[in-house]
Amino acid sequence: PLPPCSEPVVHTAWLKAYVTDAEDQECAAGQQLVFHGHLCKEMEGKIAWTSARSQPPGRCTWHWPNEESCSQDFDNITALLSQVSPLVPMYCSKQAARPRCDEEVKYTTISLVSSHYTCEDGADEPVDSLQFPQLVQFQGRLCGYDLIRWEAATILPHLGYSTSQALPCKIKNQHHRPLECGELPPAEQLPRGCLRTRDPAVFTIEHEIEGLWLWS
Repeated sequence: PLPPCSEPVVHTAWLKAYVTDAEDQECAAGQQLVFHGHLCKEMEGKIAWTSARSQPPGRCTWHWPNEESCSQDFDNITALLSQVSPLVPMYCSKQAARPRCDEEVKYTTISLVSSHYTCEDGADEPVDSLQFPQLVQFQGRLCGYDLIRWEAATILPHLGYSTSQALPCKIKNQHHRPLECGELPPAEQLPRGCLRTRDPAVFTIEHEIEGLWLWS
């Protein structure tokens, strides 16, 4: 899903290949980059990326001018964006996209509070080891007709993050209790509900014949 249209705009991605920045600092494949940007003034929903910085041990940094404008030198930005995964979005969304309604719901997005979801082997409480954005998969269950009860979150493995660390953490609210139906995790912009795409539409027609009401 697209990032939310709120300031500042943050995204994270991982290098697919070796790169160097303008200062000839080197970053290897698999290192994480954190992108920072702002919303464009000229185009609603458009993102103007202003900088990118690698996480340790990398020391690469990139800066782009016109931080609040869409009139950027996209050739310089595109050269870096082609070397990262997942794709860096150029647009944002006012509301979180709603997933399809299934008994088990999974939703992958960037979390700015990834330290909440860093559980170790045999534990379901976070250890607060990560202090930067991460790609997180949230797991929940359908509740009510089209609401979601979010239950757990897992930091997804990638080239710079060991699969042994990708353990689900139970999600709790500010009172350290499981979330209620339709309740959102603290500091996350997730959908409260889902889209039902397979249920047939049912219409009720009322009409009167010779003083009798009929329903069909």
